[in-house]
Amino acid sequence: MNLNINVTGYKETNEALKNIRTELGDMLTPLVDSGSYYLKEIDANFETRGMIFSNGWQPLSQYTIAEKQKLAREGEAIATDHPLIRRGYLRASFIMNILSKFGIEISSKAPYAELMHKGGISSRGGKVPARTLMKVDDERERKVNNIFADWLRNIVNKSFYNK
Repeated sequence: MNLNINVTGYKETNEALKNIRTELGDMLTPLVDSGSYYLKEIDANFETRGMIFSNGWQPLSQYTIAEKQKLAREGEAIATDHPLIRRGYLRASFIMNILSKFGIEISSKAPYAELMHKGGISSRGGKVPARTLMKVDDERERKVNNIFADWLRNIVNKSFYNK
């Protein structure tokens, strides 16, 4: 009695693995997808007054509301009681920078973004409460992991099954 074991398809498997190795050499697609997702979350954070990344932003002081109302009458403000929106510059200032095919960066072009995020003392001496603009947390980490898992799954399916 004999038992024969024959390996078939090893050439196809090697080709598929070579393709996977090549595809893994450039992670720009899932990185850009992850960055785009984060930019949408940051925008939603402004819309919900900080509820995406925290328990919400501290409301504006009466002094700040009065100042913004004055600016609105002068055409210099678009929101009078919404924290962190005067002209919309900070909200629109978040960008994605591609650092390499293995890295991106999300940042704000607004010079005062860090002060608004961390809180502190303004250039006019007023106290600015910390208002979380963006952060990495469990929910967003899971979403980014899923973006990468879907990307990898697509590479494997395409490489082995031409799907």
